[in-house]
Amino acid sequence: DEPLSFPLSSCGSKIYESLKTESLSWHISPQTLRLGAQETRSRWRQQTEEDHLDHSRHVAYRGLLELADCGDPLLKRKLVRKCDFSSFDTFLQSYFSTSHFSEEKISSGKLALTDLYTKYKDDFRLIEIFTALQTLVQPVIESLIYHDRLLWLREQGYSNVKIVPVFNEAVSPRNLAIVVIK
Repeated sequence: DEPLSFPLSSCGSKIYESLKTESLSWHISPQTLRLGAQETRSRWRQQTEEDHLDHSRHVAYRGLLELADCGDPLLKRKLVRKCDFSSFDTFLQSYFSTSHFSEEKISSGKLALTDLYTKYKDDFRLIEIFTALQTLVQPVIESLIYHDRLLWLREQGYSNVKIVPVFNEAVSPRNLAIVVIK
């Protein structure tokens, strides 16, 4: 029931409001919009098996940090280098060695994270399945956002508006540009 904090075209707003009032209980969340900016299918398909395992570990360990509520959430990603996600033990050592936690907080944090790891480690294999589903939904959301931006610009009086691929999406997921000629 939170208000949408993302500007939509008049057409997009009308469609959004009609979906909200029907029995669908559908809404656009910040997480939905963020998904539109995630990796594309072509980049995901190019990843090696090790890349997929690495991604699963990153997502899993960050999720464990969320569940354990270890410290300031703004620092969580900055405390561990990418190379320190190679194993849970390496991750755990890295996270607490680069932090400014008290010895008591380190001890209780390690225990909490280890308990959570033991409880959920068998479920980590599901992460790539959800990632695959995200890569299927991502282009749909991204397309909706781009086309709504295009409609919004036309509503502002710009008639010569195009969405142009700047380079191959395999190079970067942000390969489209909205071009407006006054």
